[in-house]
Amino acid sequence: MSKLKVFLTFFILFSIVFYFWKSPWSPIVEHKIQNRIVQSEVDEAIQLLEWRASFAFDDNKYQEDIWRAAQLSFIRSQDVKRSKRLLDACLEIPFFQHTTQARMYLGYLAFERDPYKGLQFWKDALAIDPKHEKASKMWVRIASEYELMGEKQEAIQAWNKALRYADVENMAHLALGRLKLKSDPPSALEHFQIVKSDSFMERTRAAELGEKLAQWEIEKETP
Repeated sequence: MSKLKVFLTFFILFSIVFYFWKSPWSPIVEHKIQNRIVQSEVDEAIQLLEWRASFAFDDNKYQEDIWRAAQLSFIRSQDVKRSKRLLDACLEIPFFQHTTQARMYLGYLAFERDPYKGLQFWKDALAIDPKHEKASKMWVRIASEYELMGEKQEAIQAWNKALRYADVENMAHLALGRLKLKSDPPSALEHFQIVKSDSFMERTRAAELGEKLAQWEIEKETP
């Protein structure tokens, strides 16, 4: 009888250990995920992350795994539907920590099919976090896209947003000077004059030329 008890105890312990190592909570799952990523088996890595997230006891762990899966899908795969699904799932998480970046990713996904929708995603993202590390470059992208689409007023609004960031401030002044040259030459002149002290020679020359054109436009309007 004692041998049977020992055997049953051993069997139960073995089963517990076995099923634990096969479970989503096993430390080996992370090793499998990393291996799949290294071997470029992205779909399998995402499946493992989603599987582990679905069994997460901790909200933070769930958020971490779903966000990793969403980023991996967006950056390393061509599955747009899955990327959108995962990003939407992230945004449904209360107090999600990466809302701005998730909306930026959704903007990229939407832009190819509907540029206006993509641009709106980007603007919404930057409204949430104006100090995001990519904010200045994103406003330049938004303003430039609006210009290409012929949306002059939207472009002016976006370039005005870009003025808040030192690394693209003079670029924005040049763009605003160019866009306002015909409609508001005095304002265009002010933008160009600000850039004349720029250390970058090409911007300085562009500002000087813009200044002359703005002055010429002002003189044309003077009786």
